[in-house]
Amino acid sequence: MSDVKITSTCKECGVKFELSAKEMEWYRSREFEIPRRCLECRNKRKLKARERVPMNEDQKLIYLRGQILCAEIEMQGMLAENKQREAVGASMAYVESDFQMLFSKYAITHNAILHEFFPSS
Repeated sequence: MSDVKITSTCKECGVKFELSAKEMEWYRSREFEIPRRCLECRNKRKLKARERVPMNEDQKLIYLRGQILCAEIEMQGMLAENKQREAVGASMAYVESDFQMLFSKYAITHNAILHEFFPSS
């Protein structure tokens, strides 16, 4: 896949943001609409949606574990592709920033993990 990036303007906050060809393919392969909001606005919107539908502690934990599992599965796929490319002497398909992006993509934060797994008494 090429390193082509598409620039768009967030319909929420007006900031310009980029989507890589890999991200575009990810959305298309799942028949999702291409995002019209930047990553920060998408995450804020997800959080607001979660707040509207109250979850009990068990549901929150299940949700967070699901997000972590999705990120782990995607990361394993990225690692596998990098290993395949390395074996044939090609450049890496994914770099460190791509892996770090997974935390934002799945709204996994340090504080969320601490709160869910180590609630204060």
